Amino acid sequence: MIGIFDIIFSPKAALFSASFIIGGLAFSTYSYNSSEKRNQKKIEGVYRLGNIPTSRLNFDGELRIFGSAENPVDLCTDRLKMVYVLSRDGTVFRASQKHNLGSPLKPYYKPSGRRIGSAIAVHPGFLDFESPGFGKIYIAVRARRTNNKGIEYIEEHTHQEVIYELDAQNPMAERFQGGIREVMRVNVSQDFIGPIVTQLEFDNAGHLFIGVRDAEIEEKSLAADLNSVYGKVLRITPIMDDTTGNPYQIPEDNPFANVENCRPELWCAGLRFPHSLAHDPYRNWLTISDSGKDFIEEVNISKNGTEFFGWNFSEGSYFRPLSRQQPVTNEIVRPFVAMHRSSSNDRIVGGTFYRGLRFPHLDGKLVFGTRQGDIYIRSTDAESHLKRLHIIGRFPSFLTTVKEGLGGEIFFLCEDGRIYELGKKAKGNGTKRLRLFTDRQEPEWNPLVDLVHAIKRQGAEN
Repeated sequence: MIGIFDIIFSPKAALFSASFIIGGLAFSTYSYNSSEKRNQKKIEGVYRLGNIPTSRLNFDGELRIFGSAENPVDLCTDRLKMVYVLSRDGTVFRASQKHNLGSPLKPYYKPSGRRIGSAIAVHPGFLDFESPGFGKIYIAVRARRTNNKGIEYIEEHTHQEVIYELDAQNPMAERFQGGIREVMRVNVSQDFIGPIVTQLEFDNAGHLFIGVRDAEIEEKSLAADLNSVYGKVLRITPIMDDTTGNPYQIPEDNPFANVENCRPELWCAGLRFPHSLAHDPYRNWLTISDSGKDFIEEVNISKNGTEFFGWNFSEGSYFRPLSRQQPVTNEIVRPFVAMHRSSSNDRIVGGTFYRGLRFPHLDGKLVFGTRQGDIYIRSTDAESHLKRLHIIGRFPSFLTTVKEGLGGEIFFLCEDGRIYELGKKAKGNGTKRLRLFTDRQEPEWNPLVDLVHAIKRQGAEN
């Protein structure tokens, strides 16, 4: 039986299961010398920001202010294109269909005590009364010792994070009313700066992907240990099992569901800081953006689960230390994009395949940003190159994330709280700009809604 407090790190856990993923690798783990950071050589096959060309591509996109929220950390949308933003203190803001563009989002849910939020995801069945996910929103927050309401703090674990299910009685109500349930808890016996649970993302079948940072207990990586959740992406069905009482369920097709000495929640491994997840329903791919330790930023693609992305044996396409330029072997999945980070402002943020209607030439291309506000694209062709988009307008502060809305369009979240949408450039004076919720000329893209609901909605709009 899977208990709520079951995912707890034990420093004595053996790392024998790493060989299950990377069996056949004939190499030793290189120690990392701090002088490598000061004397790095040019690494072949890794993009450097100064050498990436600007691609205009007849691109007529511009930044369009959507709204603002206090201290935002993550963003998602539901099937009616209502936007949800999680703030750093655990408050959930929501922009309803009556939201005025540019105005602050209204609080939808406020926690009973102070939290530190990291991720939010709305169940694809949030508005479907017949779905087990009806009314359900999931947030990841850090537990605090000072809070005695709604959460139990386990004293022997210094850093504790909880994934909560918010079960709204009426999803269309302006403020949240309903129950709150703990789904999963991730505990570490040492303190951390930043989150351990880094991201939440649903696929179109209601499976929840969970990004979990490598704990690196006493500088020992757990990303290759299949009996640990750290440095992995997990995949669960976050609905309580009424038969067993388990707080979540394990999908039957999880790759390690029936493998001995492996966590059944595991989807893929070998990650250091998987801070952004995005599911592409057309290909059924999962995009994973990961920050390395040795100045390498990655965008990885998981196609079937079971992938091992190399940490902490490698970063990018090379074994560590990178100055040796020893390419990884076939047991390690190479990143789709690898970029050299010259400072913390060059970190990759977001990463999603564009599926919107406003920019047909971007369809199916990877779109991601950097913290300093540059936006990049790459197609899935093997010979394609990374290109930088020229967008009209600049961000007023550092980017927090780049996310896809349900219509396939792109949202940008900034550290100062402002939220931007990537829109079409207005043509001529007096041309009315598109509004996200009132423009009915764009057909709604949604692979999650069955035919009956689509017909009903189309009839209501006409």
